[in-house]
Amino acid sequence: MKDVLRNTIDSYEEFFGTGLYLGLFWLAVAALILFEKEKKKREFFLGQILVFFAVYLFPASAYLIMRYCIGDTVYWRMFWLLPVTVMISYLFTNALDYAKGRRRKTVVAALLVFAVIQGGSPVYNEQNFSIASNYYKLNQDVLAVCEAVSKDARANGIEKKGLVVPNQLATEIRQYDASIRMPYGRNAIRGEKISKTAARIYDAVNGGNLDAAALSYYAKKGGYPYFAYMTGEKAEEIRNAGYQFVENVGNYDIYRLGDVQYGKKDLLITQYGDFEGNQSMFYTIRDYKNRLVVVDGGWDVNADSVRSKIKSMGGSVDAWILTHPHDDHIGAFCEIYKNPDGIKIKKVYAVDMAAPELCLKNAPWDGVDMYQRFLELEIPNLKLLHAGDKIKKGQIRIEVLNAYEDKTDELSDDLLNDGSMMFLVKGKTEKMLFCSDVGKSMSTYLMEKYGDILDCEYVQMGHHGNGGLLPEFYKKVSPDAAFFDAPGWLFYDTTGTYNTPEKRKLMESIGCAIYSFETTPNSIVLK
Repeated sequence: MKDVLRNTIDSYEEFFGTGLYLGLFWLAVAALILFEKEKKKREFFLGQILVFFAVYLFPASAYLIMRYCIGDTVYWRMFWLLPVTVMISYLFTNALDYAKGRRRKTVVAALLVFAVIQGGSPVYNEQNFSIASNYYKLNQDVLAVCEAVSKDARANGIEKKGLVVPNQLATEIRQYDASIRMPYGRNAIRGEKISKTAARIYDAVNGGNLDAAALSYYAKKGGYPYFAYMTGEKAEEIRNAGYQFVENVGNYDIYRLGDVQYGKKDLLITQYGDFEGNQSMFYTIRDYKNRLVVVDGGWDVNADSVRSKIKSMGGSVDAWILTHPHDDHIGAFCEIYKNPDGIKIKKVYAVDMAAPELCLKNAPWDGVDMYQRFLELEIPNLKLLHAGDKIKKGQIRIEVLNAYEDKTDELSDDLLNDGSMMFLVKGKTEKMLFCSDVGKSMSTYLMEKYGDILDCEYVQMGHHGNGGLLPEFYKKVSPDAAFFDAPGWLFYDTTGTYNTPEKRKLMESIGCAIYSFETTPNSIVLK
């Protein structure tokens, strides 16, 4: 409540500007109390002023108004309810009435005008006002986009003109055409609370690289068929996400969602890159009800970006899956768990991994420092998984195919990688296989154990596409798209140190679309 009270005071100062203008108001209030003879007039104005400040300055009511009505950044607009102008006019009128003679009235009037000029804000001299190039005094791109959307909507019988635009257009579209619906405007740009669907759309468009698949998924859900984006940029990705090109209007291309249908059991799966340029693994899985499953998260230095991404999705994680305790997979989680900073983690799932000492005995070159940090967290809502276990969160269904077991000891020395979690994410008709860091030692065993179950539409490549599972394994999976959790130096290696380029060529020969950190975030809709 202390922060709320501080904000109310700051808003009070922001609205009134100089102290002189505020002084005129309180001088008028004093004059009303001392000189006004009509009791009803005094009671009316004083009552209104007292009620206003009682509501405005009381922390509980201020919090409710900021949280659910207008937001804390524009709380100062509440002062429009205060009769400031009326009270100053009352003061000036009475001052002129008390001044006797034309000369005195002229002098008093001049002083009053001077007081208003000095006390108020000269808005027409502000830098944000400039000569506009059109009658409506709006950005010309705004007019062009609105006209193009309206024309296409009329031609196609679309009554609800829902439109998504980047930040640079968001604040002015509805100033020109109020019939156009938008998921967000200034409120999102200022970081204020918006609906969950609007937040997902905003993040897909303005969160860095355009995430066209996520945009399509949530724009369809929210009823926003139109999208305007910078001319020529991401055109292929936008069309692949189900948008049809409408027309170009100078600096912007206009798109309309085609006959793309998303069911309530469809899942949105997104791959994220590493801003430090390292290999890592971080995915989110979301259903139509905005339930969220996080997979790994990357290095400890990625914690802030992972935390920010989760907050943009609502801040509540229904399930956090940790595939294995290597730094590039669980580092961010360990940092976030120690300092959630508003993140709520309902359930954590991890592998019942071999003890750190055994892992090092089998692979002395490996590291277990992050594994030790993870064990020290003592997570009460942690569940350890084994092959055959299943997870269900809303429409998100997951089945574990591989996790550390006795067979891992028998087949491999690389326990942390080969004992990592391999799992299926199941949609209604499609599947995505997450291989985490499982390697070639487990390939034949897993093919024999699961057979055609491995046949999936999508695959996350084992060990970032470097080393990892055998080519025969991926041919068995026979996916339509493959996700490499690899930055450019690994994905396009020319030194011969890594075999990621060979794996990329293998997946291309199978007929896969290829995703890597080069274009993240990369999203697909799992049907």
